Amino acid sequence: MAEINEIVEKVIENLSPQAKIIFEMSRKKGMKSAEIAKQLNLSVRTVEKHIYQALKLLKKQLADYMPLIILVVPEYCFQ
Repeated sequence: MAEINEIVEKVIENLSPQAKIIFEMSRKKGMKSAEIAKQLNLSVRTVEKHIYQALKLLKKQLADYMPLIILVVPEYCFQ
């Protein structure tokens, strides 16, 4: 699991500054897209686009680990 965490952190670290903030607000703080959009003065669609792209990149980087992740990580992490 440590290796997976390293990959996740590396992917998050390499996001654009805005995407990183949005992704962390969404996944680490549990905020809804509308809340994030209001706080950052962005459209909900922009927020959703950044979250979608970050999740897409994470899934690509973690493809080899997906069978393990599905068994170990709660399903809400990759919605």
